[in-house]
Amino acid sequence: MPQTPSVKTDNGVANITFYSDVGGWDGINAAGFAAALESAGEVERIVLNLHSYGGDVYEGVAINSLLKNHPAHVRVEIDGAAMSAASFIAM
Repeated sequence: MPQTPSVKTDNGVANITFYSDVGGWDGINAAGFAAALESAGEVERIVLNLHSYGGDVYEGVAINSLLKNHPAHVRVEIDGAAMSAASFIAM
């Protein structure tokens, strides 16, 4: 079953933790990531903590687009790995 990333919001900053595969049966897909962004509400900054060995390229590209199109300033902190499809998210 797909996961959604953890989201904590404080003072206009959304801290999102993405410690999972990208897509697949038990990873975080674009729909789950979009739901997490929506749950954060209107924020000025997003800090994305990322640790992923990758997964589905198309899901990674879609998540990258969600981040690029979001009005908040996005900073990605790679806490371990950002391999394969996760590298699209990191960009």
